[in-house]
Amino acid sequence: MKRRVNKLPHPLNELLLDERLRKFTILELRNEYEKRFGLGDFASRSQLRMSIYRRILSLVKKGYLEKREKDSNSPALYIVQEQFRADTLLIRDKLSEKTHVYPAAKNHNAHSPIAALRVKQSQYQVDMLACAGECKEYQQLAEEFPHLRDQIDLMFRRARERSSELMGQLRAIDNLIQRADLKQ
Repeated sequence: MKRRVNKLPHPLNELLLDERLRKFTILELRNEYEKRFGLGDFASRSQLRMSIYRRILSLVKKGYLEKREKDSNSPALYIVQEQFRADTLLIRDKLSEKTHVYPAAKNHNAHSPIAALRVKQSQYQVDMLACAGECKEYQQLAEEFPHLRDQIDLMFRRARERSSELMGQLRAIDNLIQRADLKQ
């Protein structure tokens, strides 16, 4: 039976896919969430932390995160497992095949365009990683199945084009975020 990851709120999914957060404590994850997306629907930082903690425990039980505790005085360290990344990217890839249009960040500090841009930025980064993985796999498949090279090359070119388009979109958002950060 296939485990499902996509019940997580989208911003939390994005944070857990971030390379810089491969290992984290609950407070580090909460702080990064708040930095990127604000409090959203939560009334306080404490409520946000409790919600994240419940969701993280669920992922530990499913085997998507590993929990390491040094001693009772230090906070537990959580490590994102490859299976989480693989399942989440597979879901993202299927969704991005259906549509490449992303809704603006809703309920995540809707009055803050920077928060909305950061959500979009994260989405594009995930999609770009999926395209890169797809291209790499096509190259390996072409070597493994040379008699299918023509079909594989066509799929490879399409994935590379999608990756280039995503790179352009990501650059535009990065530039806008940098310019907005300079003004603040």
